[in-house]
Amino acid sequence: MVIKGVKPRTHLLIDLAQFTLLVILAYTALAGELTERRLGIQSHAWWMLHVTHVASGVLLCMTVGLHLYLHLPWIQAQLSRMVRRQSQP
Repeated sequence: MVIKGVKPRTHLLIDLAQFTLLVILAYTALAGELTERRLGIQSHAWWMLHVTHVASGVLLCMTVGLHLYLHLPWIQAQLSRMVRRQSQP
């Protein structure tokens, strides 16, 4: 396995990045919706919120993928444990 001994600090940094990106994603969605309703048009401010929203969504997906990749040995161990339990009478 490629992943061996990932430090807890790495997991903490990834978790903090995910939380930050989730907050940005929620804020830009809400602010973009309110900006569009208040101005009635898609202004420059709305466009910037939209770009930030899309970028944070892509980055969030990438960090979730990295998070799952780093936990792959644990996921495989849990799945093999479940398969062994179900195969036993």
